[in-house]
Parts: sequence; C-alpha cells; structure tokens
Amino acid sequence: MAFGRNLAILGLIPFAFGAYASVMGMLTLRWPRAAASIIGCERHWSEGDRRNIGSADSPKGWSTARLSYSYSVAGVVHTGTGVDAYTLGLVNAAHEDRLCSAYQPHQQVAVAYDPDAPGISYLEPGASLSALMLLGVGSVMLLSGWRVRVLASRGLGRMNADGATETIERQRGE
Repeated sequence: MAFGRNLAILGLIPFAFGAYASVMGMLTLRWPRAAASIIGCERHWSEGDRRNIGSADSPKGWSTARLSYSYSVAGVVHTGTGVDAYTLGLVNAAHEDRLCSAYQPHQQVAVAYDPDAPGISYLEPGASLSALMLLGVGSVMLLSGWRVRVLASRGLGRMNADGATETIERQRGE
C-alpha cells in the first residue's frame, strides 16, 4: 500500500505542473490576434566534447533555434519570440527545427497577444505539447498509484497469506 501511496504522491508533481501549464495555455486561446510578419529563425549550435567513435568524430553538444516575428498593437511595434504557450522549458531541437521549416521569413501569420501586456505573444496559442505530456504522465502515475492501493487493500493473490517470517515464528513458538 505504501508503494501505491508514494507513486500517487510523486504523480502529483508532473500532474500539477501539467495542469497549470495546460490551463494557462488554454487561456491564451481567448487573447486577441494581431497580424504578424516572420522575421526569421536563428539557429545556434553549441559545441561540446568531441569523442572519437570508430573512425569518425561525432560532435556532442546541443542546438537551439529561435523564431522571431514582429507585430503591431495600437500603433506600437513589438518583436516576439514566443511560439508555444507555457512549455516549461521542455522544447526539443527537433520541434524547433520543425518550426524554422514551417515558418519562412516575411510570411504573414496571426499571433495571440496578452491584452494586458501586448509585448507577450504566442504564435501557436493553446496548451503546449509538453504541458499535455506532463499532465498525461502525472495522470497515469496517480491512477496507477490508486489502483495499486485498491489491489493491495483487497489482498492481491497470496500477499496477505503467511510468509516465511510467520512460518518461522510459528515453529519457534511450538
């Protein structure tokens, strides 16, 4: 039963972060839209250690890409880089590369901007994939922990039967 409790408690962490980010991301769907123009996509490669694997050197490092766009709200021009709302820093290089391929310089798009702070904007409003993944992982952990506790309270198989310790104790007492 303790395992089920611990699994459920640990599941609360990704569930809480995922639920918060998903709700906040969904709220961006109500934000007003503005016409925007893609400025471009900057790609950066950070060199790490080089290891000799076989006969070829393979770089070990990471790459990032930052998509930027400009839009105007009430006559004030803003530059934005937000693509997905509330990703919690969980965006991988493949997703960034896909964005750089999907949006070309000078392409006209619509962005959602915060009406209270027009400098905050997102190209793809709504719940981000990373927020939904955290919510899903947390939900699975919570439900699994609950299920383990239910099964343990019913007595799963021979879990409640005498084991080696009880048998030894009974033989000592005789």
